[in-house]
Amino acid sequence: MYRCADWLNVQTYDYRGSRDKIAEHHSPLMQATSAEGDEKDLNQDSTIKYIVKTGIEPSKLLVGLPAFGKKFRLTSDLHDLGSPATCVGSVPYTEVKTNNFFDKNFNLYLYLISSVEI
Repeated sequence: MYRCADWLNVQTYDYRGSRDKIAEHHSPLMQATSAEGDEKDLNQDSTIKYIVKTGIEPSKLLVGLPAFGKKFRLTSDLHDLGSPATCVGSVPYTEVKTNNFFDKNFNLYLYLISSVEI
């Protein structure tokens, strides 16, 4: 089927959610440092590499990025990625924008939701 398509839209979000018992980014670019077993593939990098290995041309891939976040309720005193938590829903872009997540604390939030060193 992909040979007939001009492009393929790849959903690269919702890797994490209500089924998980930890607080992690739901659309990670790369593998989480704490990932074990099958969780090592819950990221955009692994998804795209897997699809390309099946023979699909990379130029046909359109990566779908999230315009929302996920809410987690921590269930312990830990406050890092991978901390025990319960997912309690999604956060629409309008709420993210309204609450100024990208304001003065942008670097803090970027650090908390990614494995990128800033």
